[in-house]
Amino acid sequence: MKKNETTTVKRGRPITTNSKRQEVLAARNAKHEQGIEIKRGRPVTLLSKRQTVLAARATKREQGIEVKRGRPKNITVNTGQPAHQIS
Repeated sequence: MKKNETTTVKRGRPITTNSKRQEVLAARNAKHEQGIEIKRGRPVTLLSKRQTVLAARATKREQGIEVKRGRPKNITVNTGQPAHQIS
């Protein structure tokens, strides 16, 4: 073997052509080539509480209403300043 020659070695786990996994991948590729939608992940339940909250938040954004997120600031009643600035 010469100094600059490189050899390629087959790496990774060998593929079993008739396995169930390969059949699933082939079916997915066939659907993709035909333009059929491939569903992945957990389906969304439109009537769930989380989806109604997200829909309400989206409508507020469309209407221009400020959507508050996270924990509210800790403002004291007497001074009107945040609690960490009071000395």
